[in-house]
Amino acid sequence: MRSLLKQAASILWEFKRFFGFFFRSGQELWKSGWKRRNARYARYYHYLKINENLVFFEAFLGRGMLCGPYALFREMLNDPYYKRFKYVWVLDDFKYHRDLMQRYHGCKNVKFVKYMSRQYLKELCRAKYLVNNTTFASFFTKREGQVYINTWHGIPLK
Repeated sequence: MRSLLKQAASILWEFKRFFGFFFRSGQELWKSGWKRRNARYARYYHYLKINENLVFFEAFLGRGMLCGPYALFREMLNDPYYKRFKYVWVLDDFKYHRDLMQRYHGCKNVKFVKYMSRQYLKELCRAKYLVNNTTFASFFTKREGQVYINTWHGIPLK
């Protein structure tokens, strides 16, 4: 009898572990930062329209304007064909990257957003072109109509 109770308790615990999400209150779920972020991303994903002239650049999770994305950005910024485009760069720390932001302060078509901020999520959903040299966060899903260019930092051969 005792082993039967242990087995039932174990089954109940497994059920609660796998399906507990459905039984939690909305307030409890909202307390978790990553769940709140994912919910915002899902909302932006469904309601924001894609901007055909918006290019979103991220390098090494926002650690600067670096690598392949930066080379592509410089070429696009200097080419008259891409004058109508707006560029969004992701940075992880605005204080640390103040010099980069000052360098492009005069460019009205260049904007900076903080990594994982609300504005980051909005621009990630709105941009037609997404350029990265690593990968985006696990919640990211490319929308129909978006073009994802991954310049892959490094060489995949060893």
